Amino acid sequence: IIKKKGLDTLPKQELLNNSVLALQVEICELANEWRGFKHWSEDREPRNESLVECKECKGTGLVTGNPDDGWCEYCSSNGFIESNPMLEEYVDCLHFFLSIAWQIGLSTDDLYAWEDQLEGETTILFTELLINVGQINGDQIFANKPKDVFQHRREHFKASLYI
Repeated sequence: IIKKKGLDTLPKQELLNNSVLALQVEICELANEWRGFKHWSEDREPRNESLVECKECKGTGLVTGNPDDGWCEYCSSNGFIESNPMLEEYVDCLHFFLSIAWQIGLSTDDLYAWEDQLEGETTILFTELLINVGQINGDQIFANKPKDVFQHRREHFKASLYI
């Protein structure tokens, strides 16, 4: 995507800064679809099922709006498509994790995360995740920079991925 969109012309640090912020936004969007933190809401159920209007037929179920032209195969002619908003946000997060890993030069070994080793309240885990993601490029704000910037970024990336 970076090359396809022409983002490879951006300075590397600017691209990383933008990617880290984009990942944090996607994490917040994932939390928003999870909804568990919304203690004020009567609807705290995760958004893992949704019907959205078909973009191909604009909800008509028809290829062109005219039955003579045929039915929309994209939505099986019902005008709507099933989606899983929470899963879509999760996939967006994974995309940015991989993009950041590539940008900071991590190896495939760095992408390994232990399973079932972390326990905690989901709201706290989301907060910790946002903090660790922010620290991936946090060396940019320190008066005293870390001696090994790569190691600093690597450790915070791995901690984020672990969560």
